[in-house]
Amino acid sequence: LGATLKHEDRPAEAVKMYRRSIELEPAYRALNNLAALYYAQRNFRESAEMYRKALELSGKDFIVWGSRGQALLHSGAPRAEVENSLRRAIALGEQQLQVHPDYAETLGLLALYHALLGEKEAALARVNQAMTKSSVTGAAAAYCAMAYELTGDRANAVRWAQKALDSGYAWKDLGTDVEM
Repeated sequence: LGATLKHEDRPAEAVKMYRRSIELEPAYRALNNLAALYYAQRNFRESAEMYRKALELSGKDFIVWGSRGQALLHSGAPRAEVENSLRRAIALGEQQLQVHPDYAETLGLLALYHALLGEKEAALARVNQAMTKSSVTGAAAAYCAMAYELTGDRANAVRWAQKALDSGYAWKDLGTDVEM
């Protein structure tokens, strides 16, 4: 029900539903969804906390580690904590690439995580890899746009943001993302 309320643009009610669900049974998916909702609302401290709780249940998803790192970064958490989450995300994402080397979304997310760490060369290397894949989705293009923006390349950020939109990525999601 929380997901339905979120998609109906009723975030306050969605938060209540997710919280109620978590009270009854702290499930990974509900914690992750609530964390993402808090992040979208720019409630970064709560977002980071919900991601932490989700990772206590299952710490294998590189995207959740990366999302936690982003939430920590924007909440003003200590840099070491931010770096720990982003480095864990990168390590797990690299493992994912060993199994699925053509996943442009994984490459785009790795580019974003490197950019968040200030690692411009590594970020751009992953963007360049993502650009060569035939599976570049709207989400992958959006992650590349964010990486370009964070590395100071506005022209390529705009170009990849347009590619994301042309590929069906929602303006609402792209236009309100903190990294853009």
